[in-house]
Amino acid sequence: MGELVLYEKPALRNPYLVMGFGGWPDAGKVSTGAVEYLKNKLKAKKFAEIRPDSFYDFSTVRPLTMIKDGLERELRFVSNEFFFWENKKSAHDLMIFVGTEPHLRWDEYANLLVGFAKQFRVEKVCMLGGDYAAVPHTKESVSGLVSHPELKEELRKYDVELSEYQGPASIHTLLLKSYKEANIKVFSLWGNAPHYVRGWNSMVSYALLKRITRMLQVEIDLGDLRKEGERLVAQINELIGQEPKLKGYVKRLEEDYEFRRKSEDKDQLIREIEEFLKRQQN
Repeated sequence: MGELVLYEKPALRNPYLVMGFGGWPDAGKVSTGAVEYLKNKLKAKKFAEIRPDSFYDFSTVRPLTMIKDGLERELRFVSNEFFFWENKKSAHDLMIFVGTEPHLRWDEYANLLVGFAKQFRVEKVCMLGGDYAAVPHTKESVSGLVSHPELKEELRKYDVELSEYQGPASIHTLLLKSYKEANIKVFSLWGNAPHYVRGWNSMVSYALLKRITRMLQVEIDLGDLRKEGERLVAQINELIGQEPKLKGYVKRLEEDYEFRRKSEDKDQLIREIEEFLKRQQN
Protein backbone atom coordinates (compact mmCIF):
# COMPACT_ATOMS: atom_id res chain seq x y z
CA MET A 1 0.00 0.00 0.00
CA GLY A 2 2.60 2.50 -1.15
CA GLU A 3 0.03 5.21 -1.78
CA LEU A 4 -1.10 5.14 1.85
CA VAL A 5 0.99 6.75 4.58
CA LEU A 6 0.29 5.65 8.15
CA TYR A 7 1.72 8.03 10.75
CA GLU A 8 0.55 6.00 13.72
CA LYS A 9 -1.68 3.00 14.40
CA PRO A 10 -4.15 3.89 17.16
CA ALA A 11 -5.82 1.07 19.07
CA LEU A 12 -9.40 1.82 18.04
CA ARG A 13 -12.38 -0.05 19.48
CA ASN A 14 -14.87 -1.38 16.91
CA PRO A 15 -14.63 1.87 14.95
CA TYR A 16 -17.21 3.52 12.74
CA LEU A 17 -16.02 5.46 9.71
CA VAL A 18 -17.51 8.73 8.41
CA MET A 19 -16.43 9.78 4.91
CA GLY A 20 -16.81 12.97 2.91
CA PHE A 21 -15.58 13.65 -0.61
CA GLY A 22 -15.01 16.94 -2.37
CA GLY A 23 -15.74 17.27 -6.06
CA TRP A 24 -18.80 16.03 -7.95
CA PRO A 25 -20.59 14.46 -4.91
CA ASP A 26 -20.21 17.64 -2.83
CA ALA A 27 -22.93 20.02 -4.07
CA GLY A 28 -23.23 23.00 -1.75
CA LYS A 29 -20.08 21.78 0.03
CA VAL A 30 -22.44 19.89 2.32
CA SER A 31 -20.29 16.73 2.43
CA THR A 32 -16.88 18.28 3.08
CA GLY A 33 -18.49 20.99 5.21
CA ALA A 34 -20.06 18.35 7.45
CA VAL A 35 -16.97 16.17 7.90
CA GLU A 36 -14.67 19.15 8.37
CA TYR A 37 -17.01 20.49 11.04
CA LEU A 38 -17.15 17.09 12.74
CA LYS A 39 -13.37 16.70 12.63
CA ASN A 40 -12.76 20.15 14.08
CA LYS A 41 -15.52 19.93 16.69
CA LEU A 42 -14.20 16.63 18.02
CA LYS A 43 -10.56 17.75 17.68
CA ALA A 44 -9.87 14.50 15.86
CA LYS A 45 -6.23 13.59 15.29
CA LYS A 46 -4.75 12.95 11.87
CA PHE A 47 -3.10 9.54 11.61
CA ALA A 48 -2.93 8.62 7.92
CA GLU A 49 -3.28 9.96 4.39
CA ILE A 50 -3.35 8.82 0.76
CA ARG A 51 -0.72 10.16 -1.61
CA PRO A 52 -2.48 12.00 -4.46
CA ASP A 53 -0.09 11.35 -7.37
CA SER A 54 -1.74 8.19 -8.70
CA PHE A 55 -5.37 9.34 -8.52
CA TYR A 56 -5.63 12.93 -9.77
CA ASP A 57 -5.12 15.02 -12.87
CA PHE A 58 -3.23 18.02 -11.51
CA SER A 59 -4.10 20.09 -14.57
CA THR A 60 -7.75 19.80 -13.42
CA VAL A 61 -7.24 20.11 -9.67
CA ARG A 62 -4.10 22.20 -9.49
CA PRO A 63 -1.90 22.34 -6.38
CA LEU A 64 -2.24 25.54 -4.38
CA THR A 65 0.78 27.68 -3.63
CA MET A 66 1.46 30.53 -1.23
CA ILE A 67 4.15 33.08 -2.15
CA LYS A 68 5.23 35.94 0.08
CA ASP A 69 7.97 38.51 -0.54
CA GLY A 70 8.97 36.69 -3.71
CA LEU A 71 9.55 33.37 -1.92
CA GLU A 72 7.42 30.27 -2.12
CA ARG A 73 6.23 29.37 1.37
CA GLU A 74 3.86 26.50 0.70
CA LEU A 75 2.76 24.08 -2.03
CA ARG A 76 -0.36 22.11 -1.16
CA PHE A 77 -1.75 19.20 -3.20
CA VAL A 78 -5.23 17.71 -3.10
CA SER A 79 -5.55 15.74 0.14
CA ASN A 80 -7.14 12.53 1.40
CA GLU A 81 -6.70 12.34 5.16
CA PHE A 82 -7.78 10.05 7.99
CA PHE A 83 -8.48 11.24 11.54
CA PHE A 84 -9.54 9.40 14.68
CA TRP A 85 -11.46 10.22 17.84
CA GLU A 86 -11.88 8.07 20.93
CA ASN A 87 -15.54 7.93 21.90
CA LYS A 88 -15.61 7.61 25.69
CA LYS A 89 -19.40 7.24 25.77
CA SER A 90 -19.67 4.39 23.29
CA ALA A 91 -18.12 1.03 22.49
CA HIS A 92 -17.25 2.42 19.06
CA ASP A 93 -14.46 4.89 18.34
CA LEU A 94 -14.69 7.08 15.27
CA MET A 95 -12.59 7.41 12.13
CA ILE A 96 -13.13 10.42 9.87
CA PHE A 97 -12.02 10.59 6.25
CA VAL A 98 -11.86 13.91 4.40
CA GLY A 99 -10.94 13.48 0.76
CA THR A 100 -11.65 14.35 -2.86
CA GLU A 101 -13.28 12.10 -5.44
CA PRO A 102 -10.43 10.79 -7.62
CA HIS A 103 -10.11 11.33 -11.36
CA LEU A 104 -8.20 8.13 -12.06
CA ARG A 105 -7.91 4.46 -10.99
CA TRP A 106 -11.18 4.25 -9.07
CA ASP A 107 -10.79 0.52 -8.46
CA GLU A 108 -7.37 0.90 -6.86
CA TYR A 109 -8.57 3.86 -4.81
CA ALA A 110 -11.55 1.86 -3.55
CA ASN A 111 -9.39 -1.18 -2.77
CA LEU A 112 -7.07 1.07 -0.79
CA LEU A 113 -9.93 2.45 1.32
CA VAL A 114 -11.52 -0.96 1.86
CA GLY A 115 -8.20 -2.52 2.83
CA PHE A 116 -7.61 0.27 5.34
CA ALA A 117 -11.08 -0.24 6.84
CA LYS A 118 -10.45 -3.98 7.19
CA GLN A 119 -7.08 -3.31 8.82
CA PHE A 120 -8.82 -1.33 11.59
CA ARG A 121 -11.83 -3.67 11.75
CA VAL A 122 -14.32 -0.95 10.85
CA GLU A 123 -17.86 -2.14 11.62
CA LYS A 124 -19.90 0.51 9.85
CA VAL A 125 -19.23 3.15 7.16
CA CYS A 126 -21.30 6.29 6.66
CA MET A 127 -20.55 8.23 3.46
CA LEU A 128 -21.92 11.75 3.09
CA GLY A 129 -22.76 13.36 -0.23
CA GLY A 130 -24.51 16.43 -1.53
CA ASP A 131 -26.52 17.08 -4.66
CA TYR A 132 -28.54 19.98 -6.03
CA ALA A 133 -32.26 19.33 -6.23
CA ALA A 134 -35.61 21.05 -6.70
CA VAL A 135 -36.24 21.32 -2.96
CA PRO A 136 -37.09 24.38 -0.84
CA HIS A 137 -34.53 25.88 1.52
CA THR A 138 -37.15 25.85 4.30
CA LYS A 139 -37.29 22.04 4.51
CA GLU A 140 -34.79 19.32 5.33
CA SER A 141 -34.34 16.79 2.55
CA VAL A 142 -31.98 13.88 3.13
CA SER A 143 -32.01 10.72 1.03
CA GLY A 144 -29.91 7.60 1.29
CA LEU A 145 -29.08 4.07 0.26
CA VAL A 146 -27.60 1.10 2.09
CA SER A 147 -25.49 -1.95 1.44
CA HIS A 148 -27.87 -4.46 3.05
CA PRO A 149 -31.71 -4.59 2.93
CA GLU A 150 -32.08 -4.84 6.71
CA LEU A 151 -30.45 -1.40 7.08
CA LYS A 152 -33.26 0.40 5.26
CA GLU A 153 -35.37 0.55 8.40
CA GLU A 154 -32.61 2.48 10.16
CA LEU A 155 -32.77 5.13 7.43
CA ARG A 156 -36.52 5.48 7.92
CA LYS A 157 -35.99 5.72 11.68
CA TYR A 158 -33.89 8.85 11.19
CA ASP A 159 -36.18 10.43 8.60
CA VAL A 160 -34.01 9.62 5.60
CA GLU A 161 -35.83 9.05 2.30
CA LEU A 162 -34.90 5.89 0.43
CA SER A 163 -33.10 7.02 -2.70
CA GLU A 164 -34.63 6.60 -6.17
CA TYR A 165 -31.98 7.61 -8.69
CA GLN A 166 -30.70 6.84 -12.16
CA GLY A 167 -27.81 8.76 -13.67
CA PRO A 168 -24.08 9.45 -13.35
CA ALA A 169 -22.46 7.62 -10.45
CA SER A 170 -20.07 8.94 -7.83
CA ILE A 171 -17.28 7.21 -5.94
CA HIS A 172 -19.95 6.45 -3.31
CA THR A 173 -21.49 3.82 -5.58
CA LEU A 174 -18.27 1.91 -6.13
CA LEU A 175 -17.29 2.12 -2.47
CA LEU A 176 -20.70 0.90 -1.32
CA LYS A 177 -20.28 -2.16 -3.53
CA SER A 178 -16.68 -2.70 -2.42
CA TYR A 179 -17.41 -2.38 1.31
CA LYS A 180 -20.41 -4.68 0.95
CA GLU A 181 -18.21 -7.35 -0.66
CA ALA A 182 -15.91 -6.99 2.37
CA ASN A 183 -18.94 -7.59 4.63
CA ILE A 184 -18.88 -4.05 6.04
CA LYS A 185 -22.21 -2.30 6.54
CA VAL A 186 -22.58 0.96 4.63
CA PHE A 187 -24.91 3.95 4.74
CA SER A 188 -24.68 6.56 1.99
CA LEU A 189 -26.54 9.72 3.01
CA TRP A 190 -27.14 12.59 0.60
CA GLY A 191 -28.12 16.09 1.58
CA ASN A 192 -30.40 17.53 -1.09
CA ALA A 193 -29.40 21.18 -1.44
CA PRO A 194 -31.69 23.79 -3.07
CA HIS A 195 -30.31 24.47 -6.54
CA TYR A 196 -30.83 28.22 -6.10
CA VAL A 197 -28.47 28.48 -3.10
CA ARG A 198 -24.73 28.45 -3.82
CA GLY A 199 -21.71 28.39 -1.53
CA TRP A 200 -21.48 26.24 1.61
CA ASN A 201 -24.99 25.19 2.58
CA SER A 202 -24.59 24.91 6.35
CA MET A 203 -28.24 24.04 6.92
CA VAL A 204 -27.93 20.88 4.78
CA SER A 205 -24.65 19.93 6.49
CA TYR A 206 -26.51 20.26 9.78
CA ALA A 207 -29.31 18.01 8.51
CA LEU A 208 -26.74 15.32 7.65
CA LEU A 209 -24.80 15.56 10.91
CA LYS A 210 -27.94 15.59 13.02
CA ARG A 211 -28.73 12.16 11.65
CA ILE A 212 -25.35 10.47 11.47
CA THR A 213 -24.24 11.50 14.96
CA ARG A 214 -27.28 9.69 16.32
CA MET A 215 -26.74 6.71 14.02
CA LEU A 216 -23.10 6.42 15.11
CA GLN A 217 -23.64 7.21 18.82
CA VAL A 218 -21.57 10.40 18.78
CA GLU A 219 -22.71 12.88 21.43
CA ILE A 220 -21.89 16.35 20.15
CA ASP A 221 -23.44 19.80 20.44
CA LEU A 222 -24.42 20.96 16.95
CA GLY A 223 -25.98 24.17 18.23
CA ASP A 224 -23.54 26.52 16.52
CA LEU A 225 -23.98 24.77 13.18
CA ARG A 226 -27.76 24.84 13.55
CA LYS A 227 -27.65 28.59 14.24
CA GLU A 228 -25.43 29.12 11.21
CA GLY A 229 -28.00 27.28 9.11
CA GLU A 230 -30.83 29.35 10.58
CA ARG A 231 -28.96 32.55 9.71
CA LEU A 232 -28.58 31.33 6.14
CA VAL A 233 -32.30 30.56 5.90
CA ALA A 234 -33.15 34.01 7.28
CA GLN A 235 -30.88 35.68 4.70
CA ILE A 236 -32.47 33.72 1.86
CA ASN A 237 -35.96 34.54 3.13
CA GLU A 238 -35.10 38.23 3.17
CA LEU A 239 -33.80 38.14 -0.41
CA ILE A 240 -36.73 36.08 -1.70
CA GLY A 241 -39.19 38.42 0.02
CA GLN A 242 -38.03 41.16 -2.34
CA GLU A 243 -38.74 39.08 -5.47
CA PRO A 244 -42.39 37.98 -5.89
CA LYS A 245 -41.52 35.49 -8.65
CA LEU A 246 -38.91 33.78 -6.50
CA LYS A 247 -41.28 33.74 -3.54
CA GLY A 248 -43.94 32.02 -5.68
CA TYR A 249 -41.39 29.52 -6.96
CA VAL A 250 -40.28 28.56 -3.44
CA LYS A 251 -43.91 28.20 -2.38
CA ARG A 252 -44.50 25.71 -5.20
CA LEU A 253 -41.40 23.77 -4.13
CA GLU A 254 -42.76 23.62 -0.58
CA GLU A 255 -46.11 22.33 -1.84
CA ASP A 256 -44.39 19.68 -3.96
CA TYR A 257 -42.26 18.67 -0.97
CA GLU A 258 -45.30 18.22 1.29
CA PHE A 259 -47.16 16.26 -1.39
CA ARG A 260 -44.20 13.93 -1.86
CA ARG A 261 -43.85 13.36 1.89
CA LYS A 262 -47.53 12.47 2.22
CA SER A 263 -47.19 10.01 -0.67
CA GLU A 264 -44.14 8.44 1.01
CA ASP A 265 -46.05 8.11 4.31
CA LYS A 266 -48.85 6.34 2.44
CA ASP A 267 -46.39 3.98 0.73
CA GLN A 268 -44.74 3.22 4.06
CA LEU A 269 -48.10 2.37 5.61
CA ILE A 270 -48.85 -0.02 2.74
CA ARG A 271 -45.47 -1.72 3.21
CA GLU A 272 -46.08 -2.13 6.95
CA ILE A 273 -49.51 -3.68 6.33
CA GLU A 274 -48.05 -6.09 3.75
CA GLU A 275 -45.28 -7.13 6.14
CA PHE A 276 -47.82 -7.65 8.95
CA LEU A 277 -49.99 -9.86 6.75
CA LYS A 278 -46.97 -11.93 5.70
CA ARG A 279 -46.04 -12.52 9.35
CA GLN A 280 -49.61 -13.62 10.10
CA GLN A 281 -49.53 -16.12 7.24
CA ASN A 282 -46.30 -17.61 8.53
